[in-house]
Amino acid sequence: MRNFLNFALLACLLVAWAAAVTPANVTLAPYGNPPIGYAFTISGCVLIASRLLRNPAGNPADYYWIPYPIHAGLVALSIGISMIFHSAPGLWLVTPFLAAACATTASVQPDAAKPRLLPPDNDARPTTRDGIRFLFIVVIPWLAIFEFTSHMRLHGAAFRFPFEDHLPVYAWTALIYETSYLTVTFAPTWTRTNRQLRQLMITSWVAMLIVYPIYWFIPSAAPRRPMIDDSWIAHLLVRERTGVAPTAAFPSFHVLWAIFVGRLWPRWIWFGYTSVIAVSCISTGMHYIPDVLAAIAISPLLLEPNRLKFIRTAHPERLAIMIFLSLLLLRLWISGCPLTLITGVFALGVSILLMLDNRRRSAAVAALIGAILTTLPGQTILPKLAWLFRCVSQATESS
Repeated sequence: MRNFLNFALLACLLVAWAAAVTPANVTLAPYGNPPIGYAFTISGCVLIASRLLRNPAGNPADYYWIPYPIHAGLVALSIGISMIFHSAPGLWLVTPFLAAACATTASVQPDAAKPRLLPPDNDARPTTRDGIRFLFIVVIPWLAIFEFTSHMRLHGAAFRFPFEDHLPVYAWTALIYETSYLTVTFAPTWTRTNRQLRQLMITSWVAMLIVYPIYWFIPSAAPRRPMIDDSWIAHLLVRERTGVAPTAAFPSFHVLWAIFVGRLWPRWIWFGYTSVIAVSCISTGMHYIPDVLAAIAISPLLLEPNRLKFIRTAHPERLAIMIFLSLLLLRLWISGCPLTLITGVFALGVSILLMLDNRRRSAAVAALIGAILTTLPGQTILPKLAWLFRCVSQATESS
């Protein structure tokens, strides 16, 4: 009963915050549609109900296929309701910070109460639950962040050789290019031991941690060479082109996935599959040659992430939240959101970092300040801040 009351109180506070945010401040357009929103909402309700109605004994990781079902359900509910009501504040403000807050509260739990995200480091055969967890904590986050990145509309540079704009497009190679999605989805079936699946998960997370900031802060453009073909394969390639904005191309994640998953196979299949994927990235006109070469160049570090010193020494929760905060602030700034909203988002991010240090009172104050700033119209506080700055400057000069 207490969990239900806490959930109801949190839901009311989030709805009130989303309703209080000035719509004109959030210049980002709503994303999704009601059918997708209803699917997210139903999924969130099922996840929350599965945890509230059934309390298994022992380690929750041995029972739930999705770690932290209440946390995941809350985020799914926020996404779904935001899509149903076309709420830009709900989707771009409430949902990201709810996800960050859920991740923070999960990370500060005692180790004995934490569900196991990674498979054990042993040579036993991976379980079906571990394979499904790979889908929910690796594949879906990768797709979600890529979708978010492609809709940032960053105008990047094309890293290409001069002759590449004149290369032909071979539509039939799209069949090879599309196999990357299948091999990633079913990657756990290729793993023979828990250790292999564990290493694949860590490698994937580190790759997203490094490659996505490159997409955000060094934007790149993908080619869109003309295609003269009317076959069904060509239409498949056209759907791939139109469904994804021509951004986030350098380095190629398709090549990285081919390297990561191919390592689970015999060496000759690994090299052969990586080679044909690399060629298909160019022959389909989805990537330039430097995109492929860059992915091959950084892959040795990603295959052995323990070689990266900052990965061993950094706190993963803080690192992930700082990258998330930087992404959100960059997106709001590019979209022309007012300074009050950006400052409020920064204060909310600081509150989450304070929660990680178990400084709850300071975190509550920072969260309150951030929530208030995000609800203020962009023009109300700026003149007051300018007036205060002038007063301080005049007082300093007179003294």
